[in-house]
Amino acid sequence: MVALSGSLYGFIGYFGTKLMHSDIPIVAMLFWRFFLASLWIMGTFFFQERPRTLPAQRFWLQLKTIASMIVAYTASTFLYFTAAQYIGTGTAMVIFFAFPVFVTIFAWCLTDWKMNMHALLSLLIVVMGLIFLKGWGMHSLNVAGVLIALGSAFSYATYVYTCQHSVRTIHSLWLSFYICFGNAAIFFIVALSTHQFAFPHALSIWMDALALGIIATALPVQLMLNGLKYISSIKASILTVLEPIVTVLIGLSLLHEPMTWIQMLGVIIVLLGALLIQFERGADQVMELH
Repeated sequence: MVALSGSLYGFIGYFGTKLMHSDIPIVAMLFWRFFLASLWIMGTFFFQERPRTLPAQRFWLQLKTIASMIVAYTASTFLYFTAAQYIGTGTAMVIFFAFPVFVTIFAWCLTDWKMNMHALLSLLIVVMGLIFLKGWGMHSLNVAGVLIALGSAFSYATYVYTCQHSVRTIHSLWLSFYICFGNAAIFFIVALSTHQFAFPHALSIWMDALALGIIATALPVQLMLNGLKYISSIKASILTVLEPIVTVLIGLSLLHEPMTWIQMLGVIIVLLGALLIQFERGADQVMELH
């Protein structure tokens, strides 16, 4: 489920870029993305056993956690698409994939796990990969774009780390709906307040919006949350390696985004660093205990 989730997430950049090229503002595009995802999830309630809602007391106890997850997911999404405008969807997604490093740092700071040479080596490899990925000369990446993409990775790591514990107390279907509807509400308010709200004005744009909302949002959110019931967030991260790979391939083949051999080397190094950190067993065990 997590592997399929990562693969579907890889289409975010493609459909999102097509919508941005259709003169749909980012905040309006993100509203339609999560609104349509919410409608899809609501529809799934009628085709499977309806999960129980939380008792009022438990719901209020979980409200803070759900709100933090929504904010983290919102920030991650907005920062990713903002970074993509500076450095391209493929490169932004590869930097975004550094989020397993942040998940490990959270385990170090928030649990009893202690940083070791294995994890430290992974962090250094990822940093080196980002330096290569930035490139030099006329192909040098925008520094602001790289930093924004790192902010997106940090926000998503916060979301994943929080999900690890929430899926044990809240049904994944309800949690998926809360996340998508919460994001839709936030981007709707932002779009109206900044006068950037817009309707898709052609059938092809509606189709791209539906694909972004269902294929690249609702389904991967549901699959990820279901997968986190059975494996820890660090174990899940190794499977999401498919996400940046799919995004980069789509960016190169369908969006014709340029990338030098040095930046491609950076892609490989970042992926190796993110993969290497998954073999650190201590953090995985501690996170499962917590």
